[in-house]
Amino acid sequence: MKLLPIIMSTVMASLYVIITIIYKDEYDILIEKVEDKRSLKAIYLPFMIFISKNIKNQSRLLSFDARKSIQYFEDKRYYKYYELLFVSKKIALIYFSILLLLFFISVISIPILMIFIPIIAILIFLLVDNQQHLKYKSIKNDMKDQLPMLLTSLSLLIESGIGYRRSIELITNSSNDVLSKEIKAVLDSIDNGKDEIDAYMQLTFFSEDLLIRKFISLIIQNLYKGTEDFSFSLKSLKDEAWKVRKSNIINKTKKASQKLLMPNLIIFASIMVMVMLPILLNVI
Repeated sequence: MKLLPIIMSTVMASLYVIITIIYKDEYDILIEKVEDKRSLKAIYLPFMIFISKNIKNQSRLLSFDARKSIQYFEDKRYYKYYELLFVSKKIALIYFSILLLLFFISVISIPILMIFIPIIAILIFLLVDNQQHLKYKSIKNDMKDQLPMLLTSLSLLIESGIGYRRSIELITNSSNDVLSKEIKAVLDSIDNGKDEIDAYMQLTFFSEDLLIRKFISLIIQNLYKGTEDFSFSLKSLKDEAWKVRKSNIINKTKKASQKLLMPNLIIFASIMVMVMLPILLNVI
């Protein structure tokens, strides 16, 4: 039983070396196809080639949120490559974590710790996806927070007699926040010949926020019907966005207070134990 961790770690290390040797001739072919070579690490290459050859649908190894996050952050033209790279990194992290754990168990000679191997593998598998999703969620939250300011600026410019297209260009050119960059990307794609409605619908794919969807719907209605009711509808949406932002700030404050409650209770209980323990010892 004590030899089992040593045998398993040796087999895993040998297997990695064997796969590396088997696929060595294919590394150059893979590297030539990739424009962003900085994303490639030698340690991932055996996993990338093995997974691409033996697992037809790598998407099954990712959560829906992780896939959507990769689509947002990476070049859409090379999405499948970045998806494969992400899966390879995740499998490599699990593989080498297990290898290190087996080595550690063999050093301290406590084989019973091997029961934690599947638990650690599952946790890493889920946590890596969750970490990727949190990056995407942070971007979406930033867009929600920035919407009221954008609507306010847009409403003021339109009320002053400036058309929608010119107004939104002025706002996006003078701001570097996430939402402005996304809208600027939409405008650029329209200038490059993409249909306006299809271009604006891109934003609804990456953001499930109801207010942003309402904003896009309002823009599309404006494209169809003109600016007759656009100013009034935009002002109403602006007021709603500020109310939602205020409500979100209140909710975040409440959640922050709740998170602080437990540490405060633990500190209070620790102080009580420190105060009462000498008294109890004297009584006993």
